[in-house]
Amino acid sequence: MSWNNIELNYKVSKKTSLSLNNRIIFRENSSLFSKYFIDFKVKRKYNKHISYALGVRHSTIRDVYFDFDDKSYTYSDVSFKYTINKAVKATLRNRFKVNIDELESIFRQRIKLEYNLTSLPVLVINYFEYFYSREKKIQKIRYGFGIDKNISDKLKINVNYIIQRELNYENNLHAFILSTKLTYKIN
Repeated sequence: MSWNNIELNYKVSKKTSLSLNNRIIFRENSSLFSKYFIDFKVKRKYNKHISYALGVRHSTIRDVYFDFDDKSYTYSDVSFKYTINKAVKATLRNRFKVNIDELESIFRQRIKLEYNLTSLPVLVINYFEYFYSREKKIQKIRYGFGIDKNISDKLKINVNYIIQRELNYENNLHAFILSTKLTYKIN
């Protein structure tokens, strides 16, 4: 499975930014279209440790019968950043997401560690995330690791390997994902 992203970021002010993210997902050894989404987010820093965001996401999903289904979501984030030492930072992100069409809500929590390797010009990322809903309890968990590399002042590339496990199904489905993201800062 592969996730391919292109993201545009625009800094409105010192504390406020906008982002537009496009993602296309392929399954079956990255050969079959599975999902496309577009995500728009407004993020604001409260201080150097706390930020919050509001976002809207629309996705088109292709199921195993090759039928298409459109879904729309809205979400809110609250993130807490901690500097452990000069080279290591931790982030805790809490996301509350609501499916507009079905009024289903999901709580996501992600813990991320970033290691700034001064010997190499890359940022090493390691994270764990879970998805919780009242109906299904913990429905999905993810573990990911990867790197961020600045190509220029405005352009960054991110490559991650993600292991995802869907719970509360008969087979407890696993997915092994290669994710790439190209981020461009408009200003």
